[in-house]
Amino acid sequence: MNVESISTAKFISKNGILYNSSDTNLSYPNEGNEMCFQLEDNSYWFKHRNRIISLMIAKYKAHRTVFADVGGGNGFVSKLLQTQLADVILIEPGPQGVINASKRGVKNVICSVLDQCKFLTNP
Repeated sequence: MNVESISTAKFISKNGILYNSSDTNLSYPNEGNEMCFQLEDNSYWFKHRNRIISLMIAKYKAHRTVFADVGGGNGFVSKLLQTQLADVILIEPGPQGVINASKRGVKNVICSVLDQCKFLTNP
């Protein structure tokens, strides 16, 4: 998927991650993503939540869907959704979260807040 084809934002690509050139102050703690990253793969709660999300996507997905995991953190959900949907985009403003998501194997990763992504309405 070419994210630039569905957005008018100017992204900078670095190590497979698209970064928005705008700075944003975050209220989420810097260490928050790393703490969750250490728990997610072995956590009952994270695994159970993924099963529920997977069931809902299977039941309600549209035929032509781009799914945006907004505030997707470390990509635990996005990685799962890549197995069910062709086009998944993780949007996460936290730099450590997007690095972790990329390490996890999420293909389309954007470091930005949603309103700065400037997605087209009907690409």
